[in-house]
Amino acid sequence: MKMGVISVVIPIYNAQRHLERCLLSITQQTFTNFECILIDDGSTDDSQGICHKYINEDSRFTYIRKDNSGVSASRNIGVQAAAGEYIAFVDADDYIEKDYLQILFSKLSKLSNPGLCLCQYFIDSTGSCFPVIEPELKSFSNIAPFFLEQNLREKDGTIYSDNIWGSVWRCLFCKKVIEENSIEFKSNLRIHEDQVFILEYINSINAKNVIYIERPLYHYTVDLNYSSALHREYITDLFVNDKYYLQYVKEIIKKADELSNVVKEQCYSNICFQNAYKIISQEQYLPIKKAMENLKYYSSSGLKEVTRIGLSSKRHDDSRKWIILKLYILNKYVSIVLLFKIKRIIKRKN
Repeated sequence: MKMGVISVVIPIYNAQRHLERCLLSITQQTFTNFECILIDDGSTDDSQGICHKYINEDSRFTYIRKDNSGVSASRNIGVQAAAGEYIAFVDADDYIEKDYLQILFSKLSKLSNPGLCLCQYFIDSTGSCFPVIEPELKSFSNIAPFFLEQNLREKDGTIYSDNIWGSVWRCLFCKKVIEENSIEFKSNLRIHEDQVFILEYINSINAKNVIYIERPLYHYTVDLNYSSALHREYITDLFVNDKYYLQYVKEIIKKADELSNVVKEQCYSNICFQNAYKIISQEQYLPIKKAMENLKYYSSSGLKEVTRIGLSSKRHDDSRKWIILKLYILNKYVSIVLLFKIKRIIKRKN
């Protein structure tokens, strides 16, 4: 392990549209003691050519190409290849401010014990760029338990949160913590893999060693021109994904000493509720029998209390979903099946 060195890991898949901008921002860093590991997940566009341009011009860049197996596998390979004391993850369609590495390194390296450093971020979308301010963190003396809670439940009773607490980009990690605790990205998760990784990491360090920088240094790109419509196979996979995610969260919560038992129960129940609501919202992608099996799977662990909170949320813009949720809380599964069938008949006629 090279002390004082940052290993920047960039997973890449068909990223030619934004990749040049991303890699240019790496070369422009004021902190120069870094290596950049490019993991090409079997791209079929010109991503490989762009990568070769940089590895030929800058010896700090290395390139690894593998068969397509997903972002988790790519990041894990990057971590294994990393020689640095610290690890940063940057997505191929994002970019960073010139002093991003310098500022995060200067804060994290001053700690006497391993920790985590994260910063505010910008959202870049179709020519516009604006900072995301997180005022709730400014006066928070101990960020770790708050960070955990924000990943695992919604305090205001809303069903889904729009925060990006569980993202490994905008963070600087200590490789020693990752290695000693065998922390890795779960390849069987298609979403939430960042969340599980970062929660396991926080559980492995002293809560006081989480540093929050009140300045946006990372640019998170939202490409509105890119079609993100979910197809049937993908959504079906997500239902399986959610069960795996719930299992990982359950284990993480058990080890979360920073959270009270009451909060742990609420966190777990809220994940159950979110997953159940997702099934209700997208049940047309599943056979009714399978949808009902999945709903019943989440009907434990104090779910009714959390569901009542969710029912009062202003985010319910669909009265049919509200009715189904109400039936769900009453365990009226036969009625839910009938409503699902009616919805599908109406949809076919339209």
